[in-house]
Amino acid sequence: MNFSQLQRLFVFSMSFLFLSTNVGYSQSEKFLSEIRKEEAKADASSDQDAIGKLDNHPNAKNVHYFKMGNIANVHKKGLFDFTSPITGKSIHAMTTRIEYQSDKDYYWYGTVSDSIIQGDMMLICKKGEIYGHLKYRDEGYRIYGIGNSISGFVPDLKLQSQMCPEPIKEPKKGFVQPPVVNKVEAILTTCPVENRVLILYTAAAQAHDPDILQTASVCVEQFNQALRNSGITTPEAYISLADVQQLNSFTGATVRGNYNSVMESDLYSLQANNEAQGLRNINNADMVVLLTDGNYIRTSHAIGLAFFEPDYSFPFAIVEDRFSDSPTYYTFTHEVGHIFGGAHEAHPGFGYNGNILAPYARGFYFEHRCFFCFTTNRYVTTMHDGVDDYGIALESTKKILQFSSPLLTYEGVPAGDVSNGDVARRIVERAYTIASFNPAVVGQLTASISGVQSINYPGYYTFSSNVECGLSPYSYHWDVSSDGYSYFNDASMSSSVSVGVYPGSSYGQSGHVYLRLRVKSDDQQWFTAYYSVYVNNVHYIKLDNSGITDNKIANASISNAFPNPTENSTIFEFILQNKQNITIELLNEFGQKIRLLESGEYETGTYQHTLNTESLSSGIYFYRLTSENFSDTKRLLISK
Repeated sequence: MNFSQLQRLFVFSMSFLFLSTNVGYSQSEKFLSEIRKEEAKADASSDQDAIGKLDNHPNAKNVHYFKMGNIANVHKKGLFDFTSPITGKSIHAMTTRIEYQSDKDYYWYGTVSDSIIQGDMMLICKKGEIYGHLKYRDEGYRIYGIGNSISGFVPDLKLQSQMCPEPIKEPKKGFVQPPVVNKVEAILTTCPVENRVLILYTAAAQAHDPDILQTASVCVEQFNQALRNSGITTPEAYISLADVQQLNSFTGATVRGNYNSVMESDLYSLQANNEAQGLRNINNADMVVLLTDGNYIRTSHAIGLAFFEPDYSFPFAIVEDRFSDSPTYYTFTHEVGHIFGGAHEAHPGFGYNGNILAPYARGFYFEHRCFFCFTTNRYVTTMHDGVDDYGIALESTKKILQFSSPLLTYEGVPAGDVSNGDVARRIVERAYTIASFNPAVVGQLTASISGVQSINYPGYYTFSSNVECGLSPYSYHWDVSSDGYSYFNDASMSSSVSVGVYPGSSYGQSGHVYLRLRVKSDDQQWFTAYYSVYVNNVHYIKLDNSGITDNKIANASISNAFPNPTENSTIFEFILQNKQNITIELLNEFGQKIRLLESGEYETGTYQHTLNTESLSSGIYFYRLTSENFSDTKRLLISK
């Protein structure tokens, strides 16, 4: 390594103060400011047609209108606070992913929490219009951008379950495959980097949807975010929009005829529709999803249906538009998951175990017991249809935007099982096959970043580029950021970058490292890729001259505090595996001791400590347990 490279690495050595979910802070500018519908209508930038459609929504009386603030201004240390339109209480949003071009053009995704219940929020901003979804507690909101920074929050319609019949595993006997029309062959190299999805919609769907293009965009981003949440980095698994177009020649059935349901009849009609086939081939789409307003809840007891693990001829799905990007059901993501080979959970209680090629690729149900709040949170992954082994709807379950995987946890609980809950694995196995259905017409440049997803120890970490298509050679430009908005330029001009994470600096206090890679190909194509890495700063708090905390010998542990955030007091437990001398200290955000909480020799057992925080100002704190050869640190937020 030469001197300039060493110098560059030195410049990018950084440390991160410990930060985890639910962190709060004092913020002067509000991100969400509720306004009356009349104010929204009076704004010159508002889409009056969209507001009119919201007025006719079945849940129109519960629609909320908000003026959205500048996210870069309110976003501090990786998060921002806002008042929930659902409960009226203050909740905390922590960034998981940010792709920021300007205050008028960005993508934001993160978790939202009130210290007891966790949810998620997605925001897409294009030309100042902000749309996406919010899921919090038992409610889900679709967010429509109806003007410059003005958004309508539309509550989800509630159903008893996912209402998705078993996907169709093979073409119906006697079904005649229509001839392929207007087939466009790849004229350069085949570049099956992303799956291209063509989203079609009926006139009836457009008539009630405030913005069908926003809906399509959110659907695609929800699927891709589900992949990220599931730890899937395979480029071919991700989907991109081939186009969004109205399907004029589609007429929905009124009776099921020889099919199991009206929706199944319509799915076969869609696959056989020459207009749909032609649009698919012209746009070189690998799969087709039709958004409808077919009232399938009444006729088919369903809101979505797809062909399961189809070959080239059958990657089609139908989704009720009102539920397509619903954060309660994630119906579009669910149905596209079927095309990739994800199945529902098995239902042995009423005779269904499923005849699938990969029996491990099933939705997953799990529970998280909240010790301090005396509740049990019940969750299902995206492919689970929300019913038990006997087909009875599971009560009080929340669907998470994540495919089942035994390699990941959610709120500390495994979100999958090797033998009966690993949809993520099947998606990776099927991704290349689906992406190869229709090779790219042109070699469109694309890139992604690979590397660690979380950092637990100080050191240098290398992140690499994965570039597909376009003409080589490529030029690279890496940027690094501590907040996802302001990037430090010229980190590296090679195909990889090394980032140093060390104590001693305040750079990067958000709890994340954000990377941005801009690639240029020899044929003058540009592509920008983003990557975020969570930094678990438990190991980075400076103790004293002894160095960094050491968690290798687990003879003691300390729990998360409850409530957290807190105002006046909070409670935590510490557990000792043997008799030992310990101290528990309260530290400020710089790792400096401000109070001794516990000290002395303790017998084996579980102990509880009540921490009075009335005299402490708002901010980030840590409480640290230290024994002879072990330390464990947790984060605490005080918000007043």
